[in-house]
Amino acid sequence: MKYGTEYVNLLDLQSRFRFGAPTKEWYYGFIKRWSHRLKTMKSIRLEKLRAGVTKEVVNGWFLKLHSVLKKLDLLDKPSNIFNADESDFGFTVEVENHTTVLLTTSADGTCLPPYIICKSLRLYDQWCPKNVISGAVYNGTESGWIDENCFYEYLSKSFIPKTHHIARPLLLILDNHSTHLSIRTAKLAIKHNVHILCLPSHSTHLLQPLDVYTFKYVKTQWRNLLWEFNKSSRNKTLDKPDFVKLFAKLYDYALLPAHCSPSLAKAGIFPYDPRIIRQDKLINNGVNVSGCIENQNSIQRSLSV
Repeated sequence: MKYGTEYVNLLDLQSRFRFGAPTKEWYYGFIKRWSHRLKTMKSIRLEKLRAGVTKEVVNGWFLKLHSVLKKLDLLDKPSNIFNADESDFGFTVEVENHTTVLLTTSADGTCLPPYIICKSLRLYDQWCPKNVISGAVYNGTESGWIDENCFYEYLSKSFIPKTHHIARPLLLILDNHSTHLSIRTAKLAIKHNVHILCLPSHSTHLLQPLDVYTFKYVKTQWRNLLWEFNKSSRNKTLDKPDFVKLFAKLYDYALLPAHCSPSLAKAGIFPYDPRIIRQDKLINNGVNVSGCIENQNSIQRSLSV
C-alpha cells in the first residue's frame, strides 16, 4: 500500500482512493486481480533466522545473479559490478556514538568516496570538510541511519556522478532493505542504466561482500585508529570534525584494492562461483522459510530487469 500511494503521488495522478491512500480492501482486490502473477506468503517467526539460510534461497540467489550478469553481459566486466553497504563507525571503542558510512566497492577493487551520514538534521561546515576526503558526500538523518531519502541522494549525488565515466550498464548489489527500494529510486536507476539487485533477506553474513570480507578488516583497523587517537589525545572524546580526519586515514590505507576486490570473490559474485559458499553454513530446506527470507517481490524484479 505504501508503494501504491507513492506511485500515485509521483505521477501526480488524481487519487480515486476514498481516504487519499490505498486501503486494505484495495490491497485484497489488487492481490485477487493479479493472482496469476503474484503470490503471497505468511511470515513465520524464526528465533535463529540469521544462523543460516536454506540451500534453496542461496541457489535461487545465484541463479538470479547469473541470469542478470549474463543478460547485462557483465560476466567478464569487474569494473561494472558494484556492492554497497552501510555500517556504523563508533566514536569510541565501545561504539556508544557513531556515524554511519555507506561504502561502495567494485569487483576490480575500486572503492568510491564514502557517503557519510551524520546523526543530525543540520550539517555544519566543520563536520563536512571538502578537502579531507576527496569526493566524499555528506548527509544527515535524525537517527543517524540511512533512510529512503538519504539513499536516493546517495544514488543521485554520489554513486551516479562517481561512475559517470564507466560504460553502462552497471550492476549495484545491495541489502534487501526497505530504504533501498522506492519508485523514484527505481526510475533514477533506470534512467542512468544502473541495475539494482538486492540480496536475499537475512543472508548478508554469507552473501553480502562487504560484510563477508572488507568490513571485518576495516573495523579492526578502525579500532586501532581509535586506540591511537585516545592515546595521543589523552582520551579526548572523538567529535564529528575529528571523525572525518580519522576516517580519512582509514580510507587511505584500509580501503585499497587489495582489501576490496576479494570481498566480491568470497561472496561468489565475481568471478561467478556459487561453490564458494560452504554447504555446512546452510540450513536444510525442511523448514519453508524461503518466503520470508528471499522476499524477491515485484519491485525487486523491476529494479533488476
